[in-house]
Amino acid sequence: MSCEEDELLPFYEKNYHLFSIIHNLNHRENKGCAESRITKRLIQWVVVNKVQRKLVKTSTHDAETLCETYQNEVRKRKRDVFSVFTKEDVTEEEIIRYEYEGKEYFISIGQLYFFRWLYETGLMHWIGEHREELREEKREMEHAKKMRRTMEHHGYGFYSTQPNNMF
Repeated sequence: MSCEEDELLPFYEKNYHLFSIIHNLNHRENKGCAESRITKRLIQWVVVNKVQRKLVKTSTHDAETLCETYQNEVRKRKRDVFSVFTKEDVTEEEIIRYEYEGKEYFISIGQLYFFRWLYETGLMHWIGEHREELREEKREMEHAKKMRRTMEHHGYGFYSTQPNNMF
């Protein structure tokens, strides 16, 4: 057992319910009614668009502290490792194998650290409480981004309603 696992296992033994939540996020995201659940994409969107911009405070952390704790974890673990997603190129040393409902799965150590941070900062709970508003805001932002790209692709400037090269 590695030093990293020594640090993580006691946390997940104490909070075993998190392990089943993570498992369901990893392996059941495309099944059932995604409209009523938190998804990894929503979690990632909140971190990128809310936490890093200091727009979220939880019951235990103000916006500044929440952003700082995220940045500290990223520095400690590297951005590509500390993630809601398990990267495809993880090494054997970076994964933990486990059995769930008779099947073998794996999870990256970076993902376990990410979910521990999400839980300890209260962000997982906050996302659950604000899930519907967040999903709607995410949809609106994605729609606006798509519209901007479409307008730019067709020669319309960002603020213009007329093509840039009419003549």
